[in-house]
Order: sequence, then structure tokens, then C-alpha cells
Amino acid sequence: MGETDNRINSYKDLRVYQNSMDSAMEIFQLTKVFPSEEKLDKTYNHIIAQIVLMINDADKWLIR
Repeated sequence: MGETDNRINSYKDLRVYQNSMDSAMEIFQLTKVFPSEEKLDKTYNHIIAQIVLMINDADKWLIR
């Protein structure tokens, strides 16, 4: 039986990073239907929040 390689070679291999990226993309897709005057502000704030979370997770992995 072949075993899968579960080693983490990069922060991009972390499930928390992958989930954050998926969430950021989902937020982006959902905000496409917002009125134009709300779209930029809300999209920007949500995506920036997700990016900050991904950066924090990557940083924690790198300094471990």
C-alpha cells in the first residue's frame, strides 16, 4: 500500500493556510454581487483580513 507524503515543506502545505486562501477567494466571489459603492470597501477589508491571517500562519510556521 502506498503511503502519502504528509510532510510539510512550505507554509503553503499547511491546511490553515489553504483554508484561509479558500476563504479569501470565497469572500471575493461573494462580494462581486455587492453594489459598487460597497464593493470596494467591504471586499478590500475582508480580503486584507484573510491575507493577514495567512501571513501570520506562515510566519508561525517559519519561526517554529
